[in-house]
Amino acid sequence: MGSSQPFLVEQCIWALGNIIGDSYNSRNYVLNEGIMHPLLRVIAENSTLQVLRCATWALSNLCRTKPQPEFIHLKPAVETLCNLVKSEDHEVLADVLWALNYISDGDDERVDEIMIYKIDRRLVELLYNPMRDLQVPALRTIGNILTASPAHVTKMIDSCVLAGFRNLLETETASIVKETCWALSNVCAGTCYHIEQMLQSGIIPILINIMYSGEPHVRREACWAVCNALANGKENHIEAIVRLGCITPLVNMLTVKESIITAIVISAIESILRLGRNYFSSKGSVNEWAKQVEGVGGLRYLFDLQSHSNVVIAKRSAHILKTYFPDALDMDSDDDSDEDYQQNHHVEHHDFNNHTKVAPVHYNFNQQGPPPQGHRQGPPQGPLPIHHQGHHQGPPQGPPQGPPQGPSQW
Repeated sequence: MGSSQPFLVEQCIWALGNIIGDSYNSRNYVLNEGIMHPLLRVIAENSTLQVLRCATWALSNLCRTKPQPEFIHLKPAVETLCNLVKSEDHEVLADVLWALNYISDGDDERVDEIMIYKIDRRLVELLYNPMRDLQVPALRTIGNILTASPAHVTKMIDSCVLAGFRNLLETETASIVKETCWALSNVCAGTCYHIEQMLQSGIIPILINIMYSGEPHVRREACWAVCNALANGKENHIEAIVRLGCITPLVNMLTVKESIITAIVISAIESILRLGRNYFSSKGSVNEWAKQVEGVGGLRYLFDLQSHSNVVIAKRSAHILKTYFPDALDMDSDDDSDEDYQQNHHVEHHDFNNHTKVAPVHYNFNQQGPPPQGHRQGPPQGPLPIHHQGHHQGPPQGPPQGPPQGPSQW
């Protein structure tokens, strides 16, 4: 790669890039042999566009493949990649964005290093790019940044990322909407300022609507976002979200056969009922939000969840019934048919069969080990896991295994 002839440099990089892309063992071998600094030197010299494209492709391959390389090997490339994010060449920019996505998928040190180079506004700008191979890695890189410190989340909000997210939520592509909801769930896992900005952006009503009508896998991500906002917001934030109509879709989500979703929804409903009890009792009236939960069939689901295989979910459901619906406890749900229950208690029937049925996930919330894969542990209070990082690992095959076109001709 030290040749003065661009053609030879390109051929060497192409060969090494394919070796790197073969497996993580091959990648680690080439890294340990010292490819990084010569490769970065080639990019800095920028002799021809074709060599630059080939070099950024190889650099992207160095950053990809699980398990990730140790960050100490990738850190020298961060400044170069962040400078190249300004490139106007489509192929170079696509590979650079995928490389940044791979690097940022990890601990906070990785995100801290990337944010030094102030690429936040450029990433937000790329959310509006109609080309999916640029838009998707930009979105995923931003999503990874949002799993890091609250300061980085604030920086992204100040760079108008919420406006970019709102634009993406209006797309008809379910995968883009899902990725956007995932990123938003981590905004809602932040501070009260972040949740206030979410409310002011007008995104919360869109998320609630997605919980009503989105595809099942998209509903789950929107549910995470709304539940995180309810868990981390102040009382005025919770009241605002309730008045935007979150109760019915939250109750609907209790039909999803996935323990982690059931757990966060129960926690969110309990937060609403607790605030409603205090709010309405101060006005000398009944808890209207409890009546809403009952009116959309919430009691039936809570009764059923008392026999859930997860002990924590079962006990939490029983606690909610005992605390907020004491008059319902004298009902023998085993003796009453669903028809009798609806006639006696005027419970509106909803057809929730459009939820995808998935195998239950039996997760012990009291376990001492790490939280379920794809979720970062939440704040000290409450059982709600907050950040769910790392379940978007990039495209199934990653960048191509060779440059877009064949080798240069002799």
